[in-house]
Amino acid sequence: MVIENSLDVAIKKFKILIVGDPDVATTFFSDTKTDELQTTSITKIKAREINIQDMRFELWYCHEMENDEEEKRNAFEEASGVIALFNKGEETSFSYIPHCISEVVKYSGRMLPTFALGLSRENVLETVSKENVLDYLYSLGNVSACMIPYVELNSPNFVNVEEVLIDLVKIINCDKIDNCFAKPAILRGNCGLKQFDIKND
Repeated sequence: MVIENSLDVAIKKFKILIVGDPDVATTFFSDTKTDELQTTSITKIKAREINIQDMRFELWYCHEMENDEEEKRNAFEEASGVIALFNKGEETSFSYIPHCISEVVKYSGRMLPTFALGLSRENVLETVSKENVLDYLYSLGNVSACMIPYVELNSPNFVNVEEVLIDLVKIINCDKIDNCFAKPAILRGNCGLKQFDIKND
């Protein structure tokens, strides 16, 4: 979807569903006060709106409507794309991802552009430890089996959601982010899976 702002500059608008491990997703999403969230067309969903260059991301967190089939279907039908979150290297956390992918197809009736975002609670070290490498390879193997692209961010304490998205834009660049959510076919094959370490000053 493209909208116009007051300066007549085209803004691409995307509704992104945040799914995955509820513990990770809740922390990722809830660093904003409730009264700062936007209301949406779905009763049980509030959203965070984030503007990055010529893109407007409306992030919808779906966990609270887990048992409401009709509202969940409405949310998936309106969505531009899906970010599935998990704590990297943890099997129990990753186990949410295949289920989330099946729900994308079930409720949207199609394969929405979807990518997995693996997060870490640990601070990034100057040198990559053996344990970090094993965590990455484990997560990469699992996500590859799901046939969706994977981005991994190492950052302390699940940094603010705006910072994560801004870092994603810097890493992948705006054109690729745009294509990811505008052209589902790009996301259904191998999209250059890679690990990214983000340091916060």
